[in-house]
Order: sequence, then C-alpha cells, then structure tokens
Amino acid sequence: MNKLLLLLVLISISVFTECEDGDSVPPEFYTLDTALSSGQSPKGFSFKDMDLISYPNSKNIIPDIILSVHTNETGDILGPMLSQPDLENRFILIKRFDDLNSAQKYFDTLSVVSKDQYQAFAFDIKPLEIWQIRTNSGEIGNILLLETKTEKVDNTPFAEIKFKAKKTTP
Repeated sequence: MNKLLLLLVLISISVFTECEDGDSVPPEFYTLDTALSSGQSPKGFSFKDMDLISYPNSKNIIPDIILSVHTNETGDILGPMLSQPDLENRFILIKRFDDLNSAQKYFDTLSVVSKDQYQAFAFDIKPLEIWQIRTNSGEIGNILLLETKTEKVDNTPFAEIKFKAKKTTP
C-alpha cells in the first residue's frame, strides 16, 4: 500500500512539474487555421508573444500574421495565403526547398534581413518555403512552412498551416 501511495505521489509531482515546464518551452511548431465556431474570434500569430492569439483581444494585440484562403472570382480555391490585418507590405519569400532537412538547416541559421521589396500578401504558400515577415513592432520574424492545406468544409473555404517560427535580429 505504501509503495502504491508513493508511486501516485511521484506521478503527481512529475505531471505537475512537466506542466509548469511546458508553459515556458515554445512548441516545436504552430498550427493556424481559418476555422471558426460560434462565438470564436479569428486567430493569428504574434512574434511578440511567439504564440497564436485571438483578435480582437483584451490586450489589443494585433497579430503579425493572419491566414486566409485565396480564391478566384468564381470561388475556386487557389491556395492558402498570409496577410497582416492592416494589409501592409510585410511579407517576402526567402527561399523554397525540396527537402525538410535542407529547409530546416537554412531556417536554423538564417540571420539576414532581406533588402527586397516586401508585399502585402503571401499568396499560394507551400510546404518547405521560408517567409520573412516585418512585425508590428518593426522586428523581423521568419516562418518555415511544414504543411499547408486548403479544402471546402461545409461549402466554406478552409485553410490550415503548420509552421516553425523564430525572430531574427537585424
């Protein structure tokens, strides 16, 4: 009986400790989608918080990235796209890759800030692309797209992306 009680106490401590540590460790990747349930706000990504955020929100934080579905005039889905809520020129494609290992190595060591012209939208984004984003605070963020998906769900265009994110110090 004492061994069982000791085991339960150790498991409880372990779970509590892991939960505390999990709050301070950023996730390996983020998943952002365009799904909205009743009463939900759209989500975006904030490099300041390095997290997904709802907007509007009580802290008045504006996301650096929002995801939407790029469609043509007849409603056909062309692909997922990124923008910023104020539609400012903040996106630039840095590089496309054919394999995850090469993309990950480049992303991990990327420290340059592009001098090219930023654009308001990142159209038809695809896996293994690295995009640089000028954030709301003027800093630079980078994302490595791991997966992208678009489809119609209940006759509504839907998009989802999985990505890694990091800040770059100019």
